[in-house]
Amino acid sequence: MQLIKKITTKFNDIIDHHNLRHHISEKSDRVVLYNAASTISNLVFALIKLTIGIFFLSLWFLIFGGYYIILLAIRSYFLWRYRQIRVSNINPLEREKIEIRYLREGGILYGLLGMALVTLSIYMYIVNEPQRYNQSIVLLIALIGFTKIVTSIVG
Repeated sequence: MQLIKKITTKFNDIIDHHNLRHHISEKSDRVVLYNAASTISNLVFALIKLTIGIFFLSLWFLIFGGYYIILLAIRSYFLWRYRQIRVSNINPLEREKIEIRYLREGGILYGLLGMALVTLSIYMYIVNEPQRYNQSIVLLIALIGFTKIVTSIVG
């Protein structure tokens, strides 16, 4: 019981230190907090896929692991930019202009990343031979897919 109380106290200290109670009350901040948390899970997925890709010499896993790493970099960049805008003391009109510029940048970067992924997927479909995986890897793929679907629905 004492351990749970210490963990709860430490967790509340972190929440208070970062002023998370205030941020949870605003929808845009909640979305950003969720994206920050999902960025961590995407890093884990990327590392798992890259490890499997190296272990099985699977181009498919290497491409998707690389995709998640690039996605992680883009998301981290925009989370950093959001934080800069959020804590700055600029007028609302100027803030809106900057936010629209970053939305356009994000759309372009995510669009280019999606087109690259589609191109690589088409290449793999046309050129590569099918690869067989053992049951554990197939179940891991299904678990990752299920987790991504659930986090997308929640987000």
